[in-house]
Amino acid sequence: MEYTIADLRDDLRWANETMRRYEERFKMSSEEFLALYNQGKLDDGEDMEEKAEWSAACQIKEDRENEIALLERARSADSKAD
Repeated sequence: MEYTIADLRDDLRWANETMRRYEERFKMSSEEFLALYNQGKLDDGEDMEEKAEWSAACQIKEDRENEIALLERARSADSKAD
């Protein structure tokens, strides 16, 4: 399935909102969270569903930012070729 830049930006907006909500709730940045989560230091059995969603939002943010950059570079290269 191919995504448009608008689709990717919608996903990115969701990821940013989700990350901000969890940062406020758990009083830590997403960077801090991911470091601890990836080291298994947050596997205390509490809020696991929320932590999994937060982790997914972080991954989606990174993926969509990369995909948008690639599409924008391709679009720029196409317009220069014309």
